[in-house]
Amino acid sequence: MDKLKQTYGEREEQCIILDRHESIAKSVKMIFPNLMHGVCCFHLFQNIKSRFRKGGDELRDAFYCAAKAYNLADFEGFMKEIDTIDNRIRPYLTNEVGLNKWTRVYSTNKRYSTMTSNISESVNSALKEVRELPIGTLLECLRCLVQRWSWTNKNRALATLTTLAKGPEKELKDKLDRSKKLQVETSNHAIYTVNELKSSYIVDIQKKTCTCQRFQYDEMPCSHAMAVISKRHFKCYNFCSYFYTKQAFLATYEETVFPIGDRDSWELPDHIRQIEVLPPKHKRPAGRPRKQRYKTAMEKATQNQCTQCLKRGHNRRTCKNEPLEPSAKRKRY
Repeated sequence: MDKLKQTYGEREEQCIILDRHESIAKSVKMIFPNLMHGVCCFHLFQNIKSRFRKGGDELRDAFYCAAKAYNLADFEGFMKEIDTIDNRIRPYLTNEVGLNKWTRVYSTNKRYSTMTSNISESVNSALKEVRELPIGTLLECLRCLVQRWSWTNKNRALATLTTLAKGPEKELKDKLDRSKKLQVETSNHAIYTVNELKSSYIVDIQKKTCTCQRFQYDEMPCSHAMAVISKRHFKCYNFCSYFYTKQAFLATYEETVFPIGDRDSWELPDHIRQIEVLPPKHKRPAGRPRKQRYKTAMEKATQNQCTQCLKRGHNRRTCKNEPLEPSAKRKRY
């Protein structure tokens, strides 16, 4: 955490999302006391299933919808669904975890779509095979990985022909399609009333706000705001955050990740040469080091099924068995 703070620093509206591990939470509170500390919704839901012995699609959908709710009315509606399943869950989420840790509507900072720690899990999966290598080889593999990602994303940014990036552009188009079914009534030059089924929403086009609160949280027009924008013939891109645009996409990957040259060509400053690197003060525990994380009791181990021989434990690409006839496959299925 010290190195993370030295490298990245503290920035405005910064959030740290963790999985409620005690040592990580303690380090975060010590090094980043002024930042918002959120909880990964995926790990929190796994804790709920193991603690209360509850599961199923109803609880999962209600929990994630409550976590991602944009306003208090929707949040309370989904929490009532959780109460009907098990009334012990609400006190646990409110008192022990804290609503500001896992919900969007009570969060002190904007989490946008980062409700889980899936980004770090994806990076961890990408490094699973190389983290056993020596430190020098490991660092070179990390550099190659970052270089490949940067090159791929830079080409995607250059190939973007729309004002926004591909994902935000598609989302904005979907909101425009939904807005065609809404009715707009003008209150004054900047405030509009948008009727949707039995609900009404107030849109302030100058302040970029809507009572559904999607406009404020996502910094992109919601379907109600899109209805107003299309009626007044405004340009919808003027109401989107800069970070959704193609220019921001290009600026993210404008730097080049260069390969490491020959060791004889390195130019090391004197203060770097004088640094003495010592091994960490760490006592290695007994036994073989564990490479994979511990799975909870609610997680089930799954195996791939080969589509060629229909046996489990491998896939079609690594299959060494004789392929089955089509008739035998249909019978097995």
